[in-house]
Amino acid sequence: MLKPTRKPESQTRRSRTDGEATRSRIIEAAGLVFAERGYHDTTSKEICKRAGANLAAVNYHFGSRDGLYLAVISEVMSHLLELEYLQQIASGDGSAEEKLALLIDGLVHSLIEERSWHTRVWAREILTPSPVLPEITATESTPRVEIILPLLSELTGIPSDDPQRFYGLLGLMSPCLMLLIIDPELPTPIQPIYSRPAEEISDHIKRFVFSGLRSFAENR
Repeated sequence: MLKPTRKPESQTRRSRTDGEATRSRIIEAAGLVFAERGYHDTTSKEICKRAGANLAAVNYHFGSRDGLYLAVISEVMSHLLELEYLQQIASGDGSAEEKLALLIDGLVHSLIEERSWHTRVWAREILTPSPVLPEITATESTPRVEIILPLLSELTGIPSDDPQRFYGLLGLMSPCLMLLIIDPELPTPIQPIYSRPAEEISDHIKRFVFSGLRSFAENR
């Protein structure tokens, strides 16, 4: 009786590479469709057509359309503010203000210089939340907020158990959220801002945010 032979390593590696390529292609196609139509109006059929894949591939790699959407959101969050990058900032040298300044620089760069379907997907999720928002909050948003809040406490002197820290978080994130949700192609009052260099926009936001945080700390 012949003994089962192990699949050649090169074949295993090739299968894994093909699978990773298919997974990436589906995420990219899904991101484009979710950006165009939003979660509620996007179908798996349309994603598969765009990706050149079948529904079985979506179910194999992601389990369901919701699983695929969560994978897309994970890609979005890594594009906008990678968790590892944020952890490196928080654990590095420098003051809390310097670390938060790096955070703002990174966000503005992503929103202005590298604007793509990622920003449109996240803007849609904010404006018209999907049913999986609680899971997104738990797996993507909360870990990032938990890194930022101690920096805000250090900068403002607000204790870590004081809910007022969240006012500081609101002041920090609001300008970047404005850049996120407003389409630069639409004729809005702030459209000219998008033609300015990212560094200039970031410097303005930092002056605005840090002046506000210092005033908040002094007058709370």
